[in-house]
Amino acid sequence: MTGSRTAWAAPLTAGALIAQQVGGNAIRDGLFLSFFAVQSLPYYMAGAAVLAILAAQLSGRLLTRLGPARVVPVLFASNAALFVVEWLLLEPRPRVATTLLYVHTSVLGAIAISSYWSLLNERFDPHSAKPMMARVAAAATFGGFVGGVSVERIVAVFPLKTLLPLLGLIGGISVAGALVVRIGVPSRRASATGEPGPVGLLQQFRDQRLLRDLALVVALAAIVAALAEYLLKAQAVAYFGQGPPLVRFFGLFYAFTGLGTVVVQALLGRVALTRLGLGGSVATHPAMVGMAGLLAFVLPSPWRGIFPRVFDVVVRNSMFRAGYELLYTPLAEATKRSAKSFIDVAFDCAGKGIGAGLILVLVALVPSNPTAAVSLAIAVAAASEFQIARRLRGGYVSALEGGLRRQDDHLEQAVEYSMADFTVATSIAGLDRLAVLQAVGSAGTTRQTTLPDDPVVAAIAEFRSGDLLRIRAALRDPPQDPLIIGALVQLLARDGLVRTASHALVAFGARAAGEMVSALLDPDTSEVVRRRLPLALKSCPSPIARDGLLIALATSGFDVRLRCGRALLALTDAHPELSTAFPDALSLVAREVGSSGEPHLVREHIFNLLALALDREPVRIAARAFTTDDAYVRGTALEYLETVLPPPIFAVLWPILSASPLPSTNRRPASEVRADLIRAGTTITVSLDELRRQLDTTPEEI
Repeated sequence: MTGSRTAWAAPLTAGALIAQQVGGNAIRDGLFLSFFAVQSLPYYMAGAAVLAILAAQLSGRLLTRLGPARVVPVLFASNAALFVVEWLLLEPRPRVATTLLYVHTSVLGAIAISSYWSLLNERFDPHSAKPMMARVAAAATFGGFVGGVSVERIVAVFPLKTLLPLLGLIGGISVAGALVVRIGVPSRRASATGEPGPVGLLQQFRDQRLLRDLALVVALAAIVAALAEYLLKAQAVAYFGQGPPLVRFFGLFYAFTGLGTVVVQALLGRVALTRLGLGGSVATHPAMVGMAGLLAFVLPSPWRGIFPRVFDVVVRNSMFRAGYELLYTPLAEATKRSAKSFIDVAFDCAGKGIGAGLILVLVALVPSNPTAAVSLAIAVAAASEFQIARRLRGGYVSALEGGLRRQDDHLEQAVEYSMADFTVATSIAGLDRLAVLQAVGSAGTTRQTTLPDDPVVAAIAEFRSGDLLRIRAALRDPPQDPLIIGALVQLLARDGLVRTASHALVAFGARAAGEMVSALLDPDTSEVVRRRLPLALKSCPSPIARDGLLIALATSGFDVRLRCGRALLALTDAHPELSTAFPDALSLVAREVGSSGEPHLVREHIFNLLALALDREPVRIAARAFTTDDAYVRGTALEYLETVLPPPIFAVLWPILSASPLPSTNRRPASEVRADLIRAGTTITVSLDELRRQLDTTPEEI
């Protein structure tokens, strides 16, 4: 029940949150330009940047210390309450309300969105996260579009101030959704090493070239955004005037830039990552916005302000964000909670503050034509961002080679995304392994360095060493990091390591199911590994393991099919929640009659298939019956099979079950024959418990 609630609560919350943010931005821009001159905008940008830097550091410490499950609902509630406060202040104190709204949406809104993504990352395991994040991203994108269009329609019909309490109501929906989503998040405090203060953050930036370059890229991109935003708003005020028409314009602007982000990401996102790499995807932002800044010299009003800002919003939230978020994958969870949050919010706002100061200087130096000066500044800042973006690949390779230590047992091996924009998750969730590897380029092949201080890298190196003693030593206490699963699977090819490697795989539980099933079904996997994988899969409590074993029953090798049948029975016996009807198993029986395996193994496999499709207890008794000389038991078993099986299947089975003539075609009721068979089971010399142990237990596979 909890899972089903979360399945709809997570996307609904995302859609409400982004719709609220888009609506807040639209009314913020419209009100600000109605009560204040556009020349005062840089001062507000700079002030919001200072507050955001302090707020980002505080939120990073709270998230690290308390966890997103506790922090996010409080942030959402505060966000919603401020809209109500601003509504109450708007009529008596419009300038105060507008100032509060500007700071509120610029600082708290961005932090709330980023924190919600952290909550989702800790709520879902990597596996269940992919389909969930795709739904969340789609809902968020749709929410942004609906939010922008709704602002335009509401302002066209109702008084402007009506929008603020509606945004507060949407915030209430977000709070309720966050409370549902947080159910199931482990309530744990981060270790002391995971709570870096200012000194710790400074040390991280000194040690990590990648962090320094990412911070510079974010700051420069924010400078470009601030310049483009000023240019847009100056042109919008000059063209649309003040009041409701301006709010309606911004509502439509945010709606259609959100829609444009989805289209660009769907058409070009994967191509950019594959062809350009991670750094190249990030570099698309300065390249496109810089070009639009130069076009502003020849475009008419208001398009000279619209085009640079459109390219800034659309490209930054699509191709730029896809490459940017993947660059964080080598970093540890503590870094992603602290340094990444600081970069995403603090450096972004610091860049906007620098951009605001630059605007003031340009307007003062070129008062006769500030539009041309700002357009030129956009091109220059974009060129600087482009140069830094080209260095990102080298920093990413260094981060991979550094092998950052994992800080705790709960690290999730998943790409983390910033909630500064949800739309990127659609593309990242759909990326395949080949696309990511091509995006990284030759990062994994330029140098083969084993770092002994990283337990995961060290364990993999030992597993691939070929030295039996070193492998056995590494298998005694392997790290519980999913990255080693592939190496463990390959160890199944080594005689003498089968059970040890299997136990190590079993220790991962359901997390190992996907990779093991992939290897089992891959025809390029060695036959010996495919034969031995069911030994581990039978103890893997996952629907993926069950379904993979079922699919493997139709593979070409008899030995693989035999072991998959055994494993599937053992798995579903040990975990009844995975048991389900396998009627297709009957269709495989006829093929197995002519299999090239040894007769007793063929018969065993056939009865395993029958046990999967029929009532297991009588089928198992029937299987044991054909190993005895008791004619009564054998006859009862034959009659049972004839009663419950379709005639064509029973006719095919008959030659391997008995050399006697076919029994009479007069069929007795299945329930009556089943009762006789179970009663006859008491005459078998081997007890039912022993029979079960014999059927479920196999010697070490070779």
